[in-house]
Amino acid sequence: MKVDWSIKIGDVLTMVTIIVSVVALLISWSKDRDSSRKEQADRVRAAVGVAVAKLDRLQALQLSGFLELQPVFVDTSEMLARDFNAVAARDFLWKSIDVERSKILGKVLDDHIETAYVGLFSHFPAIRPMFLDTLAQLKASDEEILRAFREAAERDVLAVPKRKADYNSSELERSLRARAAEHRAELERRTTKILEPVHAFLLQVVTKSDSEILTQGIASASGKP
Repeated sequence: MKVDWSIKIGDVLTMVTIIVSVVALLISWSKDRDSSRKEQADRVRAAVGVAVAKLDRLQALQLSGFLELQPVFVDTSEMLARDFNAVAARDFLWKSIDVERSKILGKVLDDHIETAYVGLFSHFPAIRPMFLDTLAQLKASDEEILRAFREAAERDVLAVPKRKADYNSSELERSLRARAAEHRAELERRTTKILEPVHAFLLQVVTKSDSEILTQGIASASGKP
């Protein structure tokens, strides 16, 4: 039996064509895969940006309450100078604080801040408890500082009738402004500290490679490096 070891030109060309086609297909598949991975990772990074912006927005809203009360301080001081009814002036101030707080809470709901973590949850499930715990701490600090401010403002208002003879409405106004600035600064200090861990985590996510975001997200969210 005689074996034909000859190779025809046509066969070689066919083999080369097949190899080139396979290589081209693999390159195209790799590019498509990389493109898809990058698109998914970029969506996660965009979700990080949304989460950071929402948290910063919440802090800004909480701090804005003290600034929005500035005209109320003027009205309270003038009311007290006119009537010298400290209880009525105090009640007016408290009511105004509650109205402003309701406006802020409405804005928080409108901005959907409490669900800002949703875009990250599929890749980093630990973000949900971290995010919700952060929101709870921010809320608690806001309520504590607001309560302290109300008590301090009440003392200032109720102390005025004792000085009826030489009372100047601008004195109470300045006092309330100073109280507001003091408590606003304390709220900013506390909320900034509360936000540090979640900010650090989100920054870590952004700096990861596409592969790390998509394949190591769960491990990282669980506290592993």
